[in-house]
Amino acid sequence: MEFACPQRNKNERPTYFCMSNNDQLLPGELVSIQTLDLKYSDDGLALCGAPDNNSSEMKFFEQIDVTSYPSCSDFYGKSYSICHGEVALVSRYVGRPFRISKSNLQAKYDVYEVIVGKKSIQAFRQNLKRISTKD
Repeated sequence: MEFACPQRNKNERPTYFCMSNNDQLLPGELVSIQTLDLKYSDDGLALCGAPDNNSSEMKFFEQIDVTSYPSCSDFYGKSYSICHGEVALVSRYVGRPFRISKSNLQAKYDVYEVIVGKKSIQAFRQNLKRISTKD
């Protein structure tokens, strides 16, 4: 079954945010994948692979090497094109890349393993938005 990504609204601004320890995701939480204008962090670091023909898609990989990130070869395994807003299930916290500060302001670089459909990928916290279960 093919999934068509929604077209991006040109006036929509990307969401950059600072995080505290309360923003750490837990296994079992639902998140939505955030891709719009988030291929790179506000620090200029790559967060995933190049988008496929559609600005609301990005390539996410099975593994991010937290021992070498940021470098020229940090993403490994199969890649999957994921659309903005797709729902995922957090399976585990992988960690923060060793070369990134332990400051709470750098929590956007925390890596999580998430399940999107039948695919297991790793993504940075910057690309994961908690889905609130509160009304």
